[in-house]
Amino acid sequence: MMRMISYLVATLVFSQMVLADDRVLSLDYCADQFVLGLADETQIIGVSNEARDDHSFYRDRATGIPRYRATADIILTLKPNLVVRSWAGDKRLLTLLEKLDIPVVTITYAEGREGTAQNIAKVGAAIGQDARADVMIADIKARREALEALPSFDISATYLTPGAYTSGSGTFVDKVMTLAGLGNAFGDAGFEGWIPIPMEHMVKSPPSLIVTSFYDSHSAVQNHWGVARHNYVRSLIEATPALDVPGSMMSCSGLFMVDAAEHLRREMDKIIKENVGE
Repeated sequence: MMRMISYLVATLVFSQMVLADDRVLSLDYCADQFVLGLADETQIIGVSNEARDDHSFYRDRATGIPRYRATADIILTLKPNLVVRSWAGDKRLLTLLEKLDIPVVTITYAEGREGTAQNIAKVGAAIGQDARADVMIADIKARREALEALPSFDISATYLTPGAYTSGSGTFVDKVMTLAGLGNAFGDAGFEGWIPIPMEHMVKSPPSLIVTSFYDSHSAVQNHWGVARHNYVRSLIEATPALDVPGSMMSCSGLFMVDAAEHLRREMDKIIKENVGE
């Protein structure tokens, strides 16, 4: 009898330990970045199918972690005790999570300093990594202030995407270029937001510097933008100095804005040194 009681007690204790363990599931690749950046690998039971893709900043950290598509069946099978999401999960899925009493942390769209810091702190608190979140926030703040203290370059850049769009004022890319010390040529010309590349303006006012991103993505290879097929524009692009920013730095609610700006700054410094050397 005593042996049976001991067995039942041991089983109960073990069950409580299992339930107490972190079982964090990330539903989309932006949520992946926060989870992979803040959690211990042992806390994570799954990330999204895109966690290892080339546009995922922390793709190396996702090695060995199971990847899933955000479906009700997966969640019912994995039984997470915390779900982190950015955009993934429709109303029905969120209703199911609520019925199952599974807490959900939703990363809000935020490109500014405060919004990004709040997202980091929110995820850090939810997974018990407040200290790690504080370190990340402080690091981003210090690096951003260091960039802001540097002199600006006396040049405006033209941003081009594989999808035939460019960036005017008020966009995330505009903020990245400003932080890197660059002007935004289309923003300076009065264009606002995301717009199709205004070819006529580009021909009349040829760019002196081009910034690109997401050309390292496999999807970009299959999505050649039409404007580049125009002989004049293609020759113009080929003859213009260009800086490419990895797509992994240009997304996910500004989490890697400083990384992108630092990258641009380093690439600009290289161009300047090369020209001085000549």
